[in-house]
Amino acid sequence: MWLYPNILFWPYLGWKFPARPEGNWVNSDIVRLITDPTYYLSELIGFAIIAYFFIRLFRKKEIKCFLNKGKL
Repeated sequence: MWLYPNILFWPYLGWKFPARPEGNWVNSDIVRLITDPTYYLSELIGFAIIAYFFIRLFRKKEIKCFLNKGKL
């Protein structure tokens, strides 16, 4: 959004989205994901937190209550 402010005010400033001239960003993200731990460390921490709460719900057999009421 910071590179393309027209996206923030879509469709007020036009119906088209700008093209990304940056090139092949998928390959650079995959390489960075494999080689740079700071890139994926926060994702691993988030996954661990979600896994902890899922295991806790599963062991206490409160999954149905969580799905119905949204309470841990």
